[in-house]
Amino acid sequence: MNLSVRAKITIVMCLAAVIGNVAIGITSNTIVGRLAGQSAQQVMTANCSEIVSVVNQAIDQQRKSLVIASKIIGSDIAIDQRKKIEYVIEDQITHENGIASLPVMRHGSETVSKMNTQVEKLTNILGGSVTIFQRFEKGLLRVSTTVKREDGSSAVGTYIPVDSPVYKSIMLGNDYYGRAFVVSSWYVAGYKPLRDKSGTIIGALYVGTKEDELIDSINVLINKKIGAAGYAEIFDAEKRQVHHPDKNIEGTIRLTPQHEAMVKQKDGFITAAQASKANDGKDRIKLYRFMSIPDMNWIVAVSNYMDDINKVSQGLRSLLVIVSVLLLAVMLGVSLLFGFALTTPLKQLAAVFGDVASGTGDLTRRLPVKSRDEIGMLSVSFNRFADVIQGFFLKVRDSVRATRKQSEVLAANMNESASATTQMTATVKSVEKNIAAQFALVEQTSRDNQRVNGVSGIIVENIGTLLHDTGKLKQMIEGNAASISQMAASIEEMNATARMLATVATDANSSAEQLSSVSTESRDLIERTAENMETVLASVSTISEFVSLIATIASQTNLLAMNAAIEAAHAGEHGKGFAVVAEEIRKLSDMSNQQADEAKRSLREIEKSIVATAEELKATESNFEMVSSQSSRIREIVTQIKNASDEEMHGTQEMLSAIGSISDTSGMVKTTYESVNEKLGMVQADFQQFQIFLKTSAESLGKLKALSDENTKSMQEMGLGGEEINKAIQEVLMLTTKTSQAIGVLEDEIGRYRIEGAAPGRPLLSGNGDAAAKAIPSPENT
Repeated sequence: MNLSVRAKITIVMCLAAVIGNVAIGITSNTIVGRLAGQSAQQVMTANCSEIVSVVNQAIDQQRKSLVIASKIIGSDIAIDQRKKIEYVIEDQITHENGIASLPVMRHGSETVSKMNTQVEKLTNILGGSVTIFQRFEKGLLRVSTTVKREDGSSAVGTYIPVDSPVYKSIMLGNDYYGRAFVVSSWYVAGYKPLRDKSGTIIGALYVGTKEDELIDSINVLINKKIGAAGYAEIFDAEKRQVHHPDKNIEGTIRLTPQHEAMVKQKDGFITAAQASKANDGKDRIKLYRFMSIPDMNWIVAVSNYMDDINKVSQGLRSLLVIVSVLLLAVMLGVSLLFGFALTTPLKQLAAVFGDVASGTGDLTRRLPVKSRDEIGMLSVSFNRFADVIQGFFLKVRDSVRATRKQSEVLAANMNESASATTQMTATVKSVEKNIAAQFALVEQTSRDNQRVNGVSGIIVENIGTLLHDTGKLKQMIEGNAASISQMAASIEEMNATARMLATVATDANSSAEQLSSVSTESRDLIERTAENMETVLASVSTISEFVSLIATIASQTNLLAMNAAIEAAHAGEHGKGFAVVAEEIRKLSDMSNQQADEAKRSLREIEKSIVATAEELKATESNFEMVSSQSSRIREIVTQIKNASDEEMHGTQEMLSAIGSISDTSGMVKTTYESVNEKLGMVQADFQQFQIFLKTSAESLGKLKALSDENTKSMQEMGLGGEEINKAIQEVLMLTTKTSQAIGVLEDEIGRYRIEGAAPGRPLLSGNGDAAAKAIPSPENT
């Protein structure tokens, strides 16, 4: 069925009004009934609680009074067995009479038995009545009391029998509070055991007030009317009526089901049928609220008839029906007016939307604003929306034109990037060749280092041999000194000693010549080692230049990678792959820079080691010159010794003179050879340190060789990356061409709409759909 918006709105609002009124009626009926019941229960509970509270306060008052009386009496009470008093006794329940003779009860020095002075003082203080009981075989006897019999006489001599709850509680050592039968009436009472100094229970102390006095004090509460015909009542656990508005019922036993249920449950609500005089003796449903008072053994009940409770809610229900009908009529009228007011401007809005949605619409048209309600706000919102759409299309057109220009610039930049990438690839290949040359130089340096290590090992061995020979020479000199001593001791052995000395001199001369030859060869080796060190230094310098060239190339590569990343960012989504490749190239260039820095540090360490070794070789060369000089001097000394030996055979005086000279010379030779031996040990230690430096240099060259190999691989990867970048640039160029074509299509689509040429001030749409020449006022200014 094709209905207009106005008809739909009217139908929907009518249905909503009917459903809403029905729902409100049902809910209100339920709530009113529930509230009426709850209100009645709350009132009944409050009345019942108030009565219970007053009774409990009276019992608490008896507790307080009993505490005060007990403190006054204290524990200074006793039975004096030396004297007895005779009582006329009477059971307060059966009224059975008798005679009993009991010991005198004393309080301090005062006699309690048959003396009411103490209890009268307590009664004046506490009010009500006070009694002191003495325990005997039949129960608790009143020996001093202010309680009166029915005839007004003192109740002294009456007793509580042993089967009474009060007696049982006292003999168990417990207090008793609550309702108790005293002589001839019911009391609200409190009982407390009395003990002598040994702790034996000898009696009891009582305070209390008549139950009638308590009921009189709560009569106002009990006689309060509950609703139309409700009332309060009190009965005990035996269902004996204690208080009732109908005084004829008081004292009777109530055997109704509701009384049975209340005694059993103690607390709560119940409903029961009860005959009513107002209903011609017919049963009416009654609601009971009841609470128990355990100390009094009472049940307090407040009741009211259910039909009286429900009358309260009936008037409210009638009022709700009238209000619902009036509300329904008002909502029907409002729905008709609302439908008319809503559909008229909606038709105008639909006409404008139809024009805009035609595909070649005029985006400069606007709706009139004739009111400040939601329709007026809708027209204002549409006009603002049209402004936004018109502005959007203008921005899109401008953005498309700008994008076309940017795509042309991007194409030109991609061509430049392609050229730069080609140049970068060529540079990477050149760097790769340089690294290969560097690798060859590093290997040559390593081989030279190994040769220098071998030569230094030979030098160390030669120095060891020289040390061994000089040791022998030292021993020979020491033997010569011993021979000279023997010559001085024995002239007869002089000729044999002279011959031995000549032989030793000949051997010494030969050793001196050998030492001089070894010193000369060692110096030559040191000179060649120094020349090799200079060659290594030159190689290290060349390698440092190559490493600097690598660092420069890596920096340029990093710069090219950054430019490539910028161009990839300009390419947008299509340049992401190109950006990833550029990032990888930049990381490789950073790695090359780091490795070049590591190589530079290693080369500086090698250069320092070589320079230190060269300085130590110079010192070694100087030591060997000294050894050579000392060797020449030794040869001269040995020649002198030989000449002295020849002259010795010519005469004893000359020989003795020669022996003295030889002894002095031998000491000098021994000292000289010790110095030579020490210097040779130092040279050996220096060459061992030099070997350590050579090992360090070999390790550094190994690291440099590994770095060169890694740089070669990195350059190869950079070359492959350049090729990938070149491919990505070609793809970006292709995408740029397609983007330019898509921009042309978008320009054609935007051209279908009229987005410029509107008069300032938002032209209005008149009632017949033509544009008016007035500006639209905003709702705030209407």
